[in-house]
Formats: sequence, structure tokens, C-alpha cells
Amino acid sequence: RDQWPTCRVSEIAQPCSDENSVRPTDDAMQALGKLSRSGRSRLLVVDDGKLAGVLSLKDLLKFLALRTELEEAA
Repeated sequence: RDQWPTCRVSEIAQPCSDENSVRPTDDAMQALGKLSRSGRSRLLVVDDGKLAGVLSLKDLLKFLALRTELEEAA
């Protein structure tokens, strides 16, 4: 914390790559697998080279739980 005032984002940011990003058209299970393999808790959602959003593990797990619940109810 004592380095925060002197640390720039460029010093800690990671460039967008296949390891830390997904496309909006990617399957949710693909994204979950990528999160699991990488040990990350978030992925960048990139559409045509532009940031479209951030996908968190927490939100993805909520979505999958809801989807499972709805499928079981049907």
C-alpha cells in the first residue's frame, strides 16, 4: 500500500491475451474452464479488439447455478 502513490497502472497491468480474455460469443463453460486453468477470478470480454466487459467467476457461477435450477424445474 505504501507504493500505491508512486505505482502506475502500466507497471502492474497485464496486456490482453488469449489467457485472460474471452469473446462475447464464447460458451460459458469455455469461460469457466479458462478461469479454472488460469487460476484467475476474472476474464476480459473483448469484441473486435475492444473491451466489452469483465466476466467474474462469481457472476459466472451464479449464472450457471440459475441455469441448472431452471433446467431442473422444467
